Amino acid sequence: MKRTKILLMVAAVAAVLGMSSRAAMAVPFQIEVRVGWLNATAVCTNGGSACLGFSGTGGFGAGTSTTMNWDNQSSAADSRLSIGALPDVAPTPPFDGFRAGTIDVGQTVRTAQIRHINNSIPAVDHFLASITVRTLLRVLSPDGTTELIGDGTGGDLDVSISFLETRNQAPCTQTSNSIGSICDDQFTFINIAADIPFSFEGHNYILEARGILNPDGSPACEDAGGGLVNCLTREAAVSDRFVAITLREVEVPAPASLLLLGLGLVGAGVVPMIRNRRSA
Repeated sequence: MKRTKILLMVAAVAAVLGMSSRAAMAVPFQIEVRVGWLNATAVCTNGGSACLGFSGTGGFGAGTSTTMNWDNQSSAADSRLSIGALPDVAPTPPFDGFRAGTIDVGQTVRTAQIRHINNSIPAVDHFLASITVRTLLRVLSPDGTTELIGDGTGGDLDVSISFLETRNQAPCTQTSNSIGSICDDQFTFINIAADIPFSFEGHNYILEARGILNPDGSPACEDAGGGLVNCLTREAAVSDRFVAITLREVEVPAPASLLLLGLGLVGAGVVPMIRNRRSA
């Protein structure tokens, strides 16, 4: 009788250990992030792209930039959007279009930083522009030899943006953005909500991307409906916003663990039956 109980207890414990061992196998994966404003699609409502200027080298080289400035003049004076990859890997600015780092199970990593500086510009440059944030995310095995997420396997996270620069001249009375606030610059994102799955050594993982965030991790932009969010920057203000990803493991009990657990559960019912028969 005692031997039966011991065997059943061992089976149950082994089952639990077998399932929990999967969750305990957390390893830091290598990640690479490339970001940039794609200026090839930048078109202003005045019929051309003369109101926009691009500078800096984006993470994709030719065709992308880390800074987009309005008015195509000195970027020190214009309103501008800057973007940098993996801001926690190295201080920003400067905004670098490519960086490499690591991510572990349960960890949230800020993959991109978007800085919006709202400066005054001439009234003639009050136009709407359409641009694209180009993002490529690669996930590699811990030793860096195997690509788990990359080009052609769901690593592209391009986001289209409409950017509206208001006339920031005194007196500041314009209500030209869609929200109706006074002299606030507005850019509208397609809301970022993506789940990117991958597998490694028999384990299943998901990278979760959820929206545009403030430095404290709270949502940075307002829901505009239709899968869009509106982000505003006050006159003469600087706003930093971030895109973050979280790595999670999809825990699926191994077949052997399920079998052992099943034996343990069955045994829990067998022992009382044996006891009842003997007492009878």
